[in-house]
Amino acid sequence: MGEKLKSPLMASTLKDVAKLSGVSVATISNVITRKKYVSPEVTLKVKQAMYRLNYRPNMIARSLKIKKTNNIGVIVPDIGNPFFADIVKGVERVAKREGCQLFLANTDGDAKSEEAAFNAFVSQNVDGIVNIAPRMPDAELLCRPDMPQVVLDRHIDPPVRMGCVYADCGPGCRELARHFLALGHRRFACFTGPVENVPNARDRLETFRAEVLRAGVAARDFVAYSGEFSYENGYAFMKKLLSRRSLATAVFVSSDIMAWGALESARERGLRIPEDMAIAGYDNVYFAALIAPALTTVKAPQSEAGRLGFRLLLDLIAGNQHAERLLALETELVVRASTDFDRKMVKQLND
Repeated sequence: MGEKLKSPLMASTLKDVAKLSGVSVATISNVITRKKYVSPEVTLKVKQAMYRLNYRPNMIARSLKIKKTNNIGVIVPDIGNPFFADIVKGVERVAKREGCQLFLANTDGDAKSEEAAFNAFVSQNVDGIVNIAPRMPDAELLCRPDMPQVVLDRHIDPPVRMGCVYADCGPGCRELARHFLALGHRRFACFTGPVENVPNARDRLETFRAEVLRAGVAARDFVAYSGEFSYENGYAFMKKLLSRRSLATAVFVSSDIMAWGALESARERGLRIPEDMAIAGYDNVYFAALIAPALTTVKAPQSEAGRLGFRLLLDLIAGNQHAERLLALETELVVRASTDFDRKMVKQLND
């Protein structure tokens, strides 16, 4: 006969699991916490014993003992945007390996919702917070020193117990401007996010504009529209641009989802891309290579930012005083069909 198991009404203990699986209590603890390596064979044996005994680790009691919950709050402005989704995936990959549980708050890019989500996570005793592209003012972000926090996709000088990982748009945006200029473009437009409260939107616009003006393009031949990073705004801005007498031949749209809307709007009005107008985006999300024509874009390392950001947050939670708390990642241009065609054809458009 097999070993007699406890009634489901009787609470099983670590000792019960150790006895059934034939390993030590310390090994059982290592399987649960994942803090030390346990072979796959032993791990499976332990999990089978836990299942047979209906054993459930008391994570609340454990968190009180070690003063950690292994719970992390993640604040994201728009989980439906592939750019932010890729960042969250990068965070999640590391969190799984470290045995951390993520709690997600989607704020729709609203600063008050961000503040409410932050306060809710603090009240729930999370160990730290990943704050992605926040729209809260710097003063609000910097006045919370008691909670370890990493800000992603925004450049901010971090104080103690805070970190920042962001993509330096400079290299990619300047490379895109030079790409357009090398093709012979002399009339430009830029569609971007809300420059008033999103530093990234402002930085992408200003970097790109500075590079084309430095090359001798007249200020009157550069037009910019600012709104939300959305398909709808990209579509509407292109419609507005096409109503102008002097039409730009090259358009930088500072997010791929916005650029997709701009492409569709231009094509619906009979423009050929890139023959009549070259369009480029920013992000290099998965669909950039799939839409027609394939989108030239500035590649931002969003998944890497998520991974590095979470590693940094773990260092802050652990009190690592030597952690590099400000990480700048490089961007680069990816040229595809939406801009890449004969220079002679561009000259004809500008004439």
